[in-house]
Amino acid sequence: MIKFDSEVKIKSIIKDENNESTYSVLTEISAHVFKSMIKEYKWTEGNQKIAQRKFITGTQKSRLVQKRLQKDIELGSILPPIVMGLIDEDFDGNQIKDDTEGHQYIISMLKKCIDYIFILDGVQRCNNIVIASKIKNINLRIEWWITKKIDIALDRMLILNFAQTPWDSKQQSKAILSLFKKADDYFEDFSEGFKTELEKEPHKFLECLFSFKQGKNNVFIKDEVSSVFLKEKNSNNPTKEILDNFGIVYKIAQEWSKYLVAEHSVRVGICLALADIISTDKQIDESSKYKLNILDKWLSNLEELGKNRNEVSSKKSDTANYLAYTTLKECYGKIKSAIGISSREMFRYAFKEIFINIIAKKGMWANPTESDDTLSEIQEEFGDIWENAYNQIGSNKKEE
Repeated sequence: MIKFDSEVKIKSIIKDENNESTYSVLTEISAHVFKSMIKEYKWTEGNQKIAQRKFITGTQKSRLVQKRLQKDIELGSILPPIVMGLIDEDFDGNQIKDDTEGHQYIISMLKKCIDYIFILDGVQRCNNIVIASKIKNINLRIEWWITKKIDIALDRMLILNFAQTPWDSKQQSKAILSLFKKADDYFEDFSEGFKTELEKEPHKFLECLFSFKQGKNNVFIKDEVSSVFLKEKNSNNPTKEILDNFGIVYKIAQEWSKYLVAEHSVRVGICLALADIISTDKQIDESSKYKLNILDKWLSNLEELGKNRNEVSSKKSDTANYLAYTTLKECYGKIKSAIGISSREMFRYAFKEIFINIIAKKGMWANPTESDDTLSEIQEEFGDIWENAYNQIGSNKKEE
């Protein structure tokens, strides 16, 4: 049996001015004792008066995050305060004072109402404290939220656990970006336009990054973000490992996409294509860097041709013509869910063929020249590739 008198140390008491007979009591309890309390009184199972949230066990990523939390607990990490609710319809608010006598009264309430205690905020933390194989005997901060009325307790639980704004992928991406910004030199070569875009829509950059690193379409940003936090904890320099050499990959994706439809889908498709081409483990060796430089230089040459051949028209429109933009637009318009998985897969297939041809330097792919025949051949080749890529996605095409 837990000895509340000696184990629970009361640190502060605050009266809730909005709710009658409601108090917040902040205490410190050793981790070993609190773990015993949870197990002995089965607080993680809820109680007869309050419906409590369940422990999350469903997804692989949630289990990874829980293992991380359990490891932190075992190593003695300090957790945010856990909030325990207590309902006692008979307690006397006049006796809850921040002195020895008032502390003794609060301790007596905890003992008396042990079957009416529930976890108001911290279900996952409590469960992981129980699951952790061994924990250092550090002090935990436990807040006891004491009230007379069950409706007040239910209202507080609903507000804490259901009325929160979800931490969506864009918000998570900004948090990850703050980690990446430690590597300031990584972003130095990017244009100001890119940096502005990165601030506004970091999740798009991260989708390209994770698509390349994982080599798979339709990455789930929230899961990948969780993985980044885990790597941040377990690696000496996770930011460098994750971003390493991705700069040239993203630069290529940016440069090609600006001439084509659906820029973001193009970028993701290019990153997927490069993941297929340059390495099986997505680590960029010297050979892969050489291939990427070939792709970068090839497009630069084509851009110069567009600029030199017709200085009146825009560089962008001329280059887009060489890339058979009109044909691509027609194919893209036929795709079901054009901004989703299908379009990314089409661009993946197309750019894989384009890049392999350029790297192999076959025929006109060796280097674009000012010859009308060569430029016409380039345009025709791109048109065929867009159509072939569209045909490859088969069942994802719209009904015609």
